[in-house]
Amino acid sequence: MTALPAMERTRNPQQPGPKGAPVPKQEKSVDFFSKSKYNLARKFIMLKIFYFDYCAVFLFCFILMSIFYRRLTTGQANRVFLFFTLTMLLDTLCDIGMEIGARYLPLNRASLFATEIFSYGYFFLRNSTNFLYVLFIRAITRTSQKRTSKRDRVLLTVPYILIMIFIASNVFHQRIFTVTAEKGYSRGPMLPALYAGTLLYAAIGLVYLISCFKYLQKDRWAALTILYPVTILAVIFQYFFPQYMVEMFSMAVAMLTIFQLVLRPEEIMDTRLGLFNDEAYKNEIRKIVATKQSADLVLIRMTNSYQVRSFLGEEKFNSYILKIARVISKLIKEVDIPATIFFDQSGCFSLLFDADFDNMEQVVPEKFKEFKSRITDVSEYGLRLEPKICSLRFPDDISDFESLMHFGRIFPSLMNPAQVYTSASALVSTKDFQLQNKMDIILKRAIRDHNLKMFYQPIYSVKDRKFISAEALIRLQDPEFGFVPPGLFIPAAEKNGLILSIGDFVLEDVYRFIASPEFKALGLDYIEVNLSVSQCVQRNLTEKIFSLQEKYGVPPDKINFEITETSYDNSHDVMDANIETLSHAGYSISLDDYGTGYSNMQRVLRIPLNIVKIDKSLVDNMNTTKGQSIVKSTIRMMQDIDMELVAEGVETKETLDNLEEMNADFIQGYYFSKPLPEKDFIEFIRNKNEC
Repeated sequence: MTALPAMERTRNPQQPGPKGAPVPKQEKSVDFFSKSKYNLARKFIMLKIFYFDYCAVFLFCFILMSIFYRRLTTGQANRVFLFFTLTMLLDTLCDIGMEIGARYLPLNRASLFATEIFSYGYFFLRNSTNFLYVLFIRAITRTSQKRTSKRDRVLLTVPYILIMIFIASNVFHQRIFTVTAEKGYSRGPMLPALYAGTLLYAAIGLVYLISCFKYLQKDRWAALTILYPVTILAVIFQYFFPQYMVEMFSMAVAMLTIFQLVLRPEEIMDTRLGLFNDEAYKNEIRKIVATKQSADLVLIRMTNSYQVRSFLGEEKFNSYILKIARVISKLIKEVDIPATIFFDQSGCFSLLFDADFDNMEQVVPEKFKEFKSRITDVSEYGLRLEPKICSLRFPDDISDFESLMHFGRIFPSLMNPAQVYTSASALVSTKDFQLQNKMDIILKRAIRDHNLKMFYQPIYSVKDRKFISAEALIRLQDPEFGFVPPGLFIPAAEKNGLILSIGDFVLEDVYRFIASPEFKALGLDYIEVNLSVSQCVQRNLTEKIFSLQEKYGVPPDKINFEITETSYDNSHDVMDANIETLSHAGYSISLDDYGTGYSNMQRVLRIPLNIVKIDKSLVDNMNTTKGQSIVKSTIRMMQDIDMELVAEGVETKETLDNLEEMNADFIQGYYFSKPLPEKDFIEFIRNKNEC
């Protein structure tokens, strides 16, 4: 809103007039005490006038320093807000200069000229802020990128141009304001016309905010909206009490609120790097989705960032990332299309372009083909990050938020190992992506339509020379995608919370199978059942198991519960209590995948274990002398503490012979059999054990 300048000034009657003019009649003198009170009151009024503007200058400077200190200078919304704040600071300084020149300086030619310049600056800048604030609203909601009609663009820009022309024309008609030696600064009859333009942009801004309510969080929407009522109240107050220059101060307070609640630098910036973080990236993508816009992106994921970070340490890694960010900034300048850079601590740079990148598929490979060599040049530590680069058009390639986030995580795994660059259009049509992208749907359909089946892989006893147990393994056969590997659907189920439903199905089906006459006829000792971390930390896990035990009449010694070594890396009291309770109830416990985590005997001794299963990765290394020594030492160590040992992943006769020679207790692997459906497993055990 445009407030009227605080007070008009008429020339001091005691000040000499032009040469030859009659000297005005002197007023009646006042006593010293009354004059002192008058001067004191005048100084008090002057202090009141400038106190608020001085505070406004301080707040605007504080906001500007915060913007530069926190590096909030990239991205369209940040750039508009920066320019908006700078405009308000200059406008406040012009307001102060205009008031000082019109009220407290001698009315000579220099002061009149300065006052006039400050007045024009005040009106130009103050009426520009209304236009800039609408642009900021469009930028923060990302609706400025949305293709608007010509009529909308005209409605937004033409009134601003007309207002600027109208203010400039005051040089000729002097009907907005005048600055003269006789009257000082005085308002003209056409000054209220500026209010029409101000009210127009206030209306446009409010309508825009109302239409964008669904695109913003409630607190951000309220912070953006509050500027209008605060400014209107300040203008009304200043109109009736012109000695109090509160308009700029109220604007400064409102903008500080917007800075903290809308831009939220602490939430969207990685303060260690000065880069926008993953949360800021997600916020921008949500706005794009909500406003049904198109967007061009380039994703650069460093596939070995975890290893490089571990080697360099946090400080050197961050320094390396900053150098890479500068390389990316140079590439963006070469492309000549503004873009915002986001960085996810998992090792992914996301480049969101502010305008359409029409020839992206041609330009990006050309500009980024030397990217690997450039980031090698910035490394001072003898190693480099390995990038995978993908250009993407939203929504042409991917049309929803979750799919885009998922694609950003997995696209390197869909690329050829030697490939550095690809486009999303070349990946999204592959079966692998479709499978991973629709995993939630596949899992829900599997639970609903009973697409989950239990398979069993036999376990061979070296001592008894026969199969004495088996591991129960879950399998998923989808009607659309066919066989879905457990390595894909198990992590997805753990992430979306469906792992508990799958775990309940596994327990129910295994207990049913063990209670069946067919299983009892096989003479097997037990079945191994995997417990996920999510199951282990359930407070009612033991209640579920004891309920199934009673329902099917299965004795505890017929089931061995497997927990992975890596799951115990983050174990807590509930998990420990569940394992202890099951062990005391007569269930045996085995540690799966031994050798994949931070293996140590302290953990092995702490858990009430009966069996340890050596991971396939250790068995595969038995073709080397060192690998054989590790496995042999592990077998001997476990037997010395009265634990049985299962070697997993045995695929050749040579490996089997070596393990038998080392006195391994049990052997499991494809050499004997792959996991089999229940019916085939029963037939397999009957045939093999009879032989």
